[in-house]
Order: sequence, then C-alpha cells, then structure tokens
Amino acid sequence: MGPVTWKLGAFANDMVVGLGEEGDVTIIQEGIQKYERVAGAKLNWDKCETMDIGTGLGEDGRFGKTVVKGAAVRYLGIWFSVYGTVLPEEWWRNMVQKWEEILTKWAG
Repeated sequence: MGPVTWKLGAFANDMVVGLGEEGDVTIIQEGIQKYERVAGAKLNWDKCETMDIGTGLGEDGRFGKTVVKGAAVRYLGIWFSVYGTVLPEEWWRNMVQKWEEILTKWAG
C-alpha cells in the first residue's frame, strides 16, 4: 500500500486528523489552542484516540488513548485502521442480519 495522503476529515463537530510526522503534532496542538481561545471551547482530550499510521509519533505525539497497531476503530459509523477504511467481518454479519430482517418483514 502506498503512502497515506489523507490529512483531515471533519464531520459536524467531530474531526479526524492525519499526522505524517512528529512536527505535525506541534502544529495541530497550536491550531487547537488558537481555536479554543477564539471559540471559548475546549477539546476533550480524553475522547481522543491516536492511531499510528506512519513510522511512529513517539509518546509526545499521542492524544488520548492509543489504538493498538493493526486494530480498527469506529468513528461516526466508519471503520478506520492502518490499512485505510475497513469494515470488519462482524460489521458485514450485522448488516446482512438487518437486511434479512427487513426482507422478512416485506414477505408478509
């Protein structure tokens, strides 16, 4: 798989940020601090998760919980992993079950 080029995704008041190297951590922290000052809001760092998709951010480059290497996390219904957006087998099983339930209701 090639290098990750995705940088930012914003969904309502939620946000996903892709950082390429440790220097990016400082940039995003400064940007968030500026936003907090002008908006009078605070980021809930405890709700943050760090997924290392590169060569390693080090301990200073992590926000909130650290996602285990290779694990997938769900963000607003979308699954992400170091391999990109993925849907685990469990998601497909649940979705097929929902579709079967809907189709069964239609049959009556």
